Amino acid sequence: MKDGVPMLTLPISQRLWTIPSGDERSKEFATIWQSEMNAMGYVNDKLQGVGEHDDTVMAFWLLERAVRMVNTLLQQGPTEQYVSMDEVGLQPVKIGNW
Repeated sequence: MKDGVPMLTLPISQRLWTIPSGDERSKEFATIWQSEMNAMGYVNDKLQGVGEHDDTVMAFWLLERAVRMVNTLLQQGPTEQYVSMDEVGLQPVKIGNW
């Protein structure tokens, strides 16, 4: 459940994602996404889309992976820090007539 499309089960069941359906375009997308999710199944012990399309499910999976990667990077904190010229012993140089 940690990899691939099955990993979508956890964020969906925990209601971490909301699929908007307030307008006609959003309702159409939600319907497509739900039908594609319902068309995922196991064939020869491998999960795959058994319907006509699985593009929306795959896009959702890629989005979930990206969110997880960004969260991991943000938790690590900055990898760089500001160092002033004074801290490294450099003197400012005047350039031009300013």
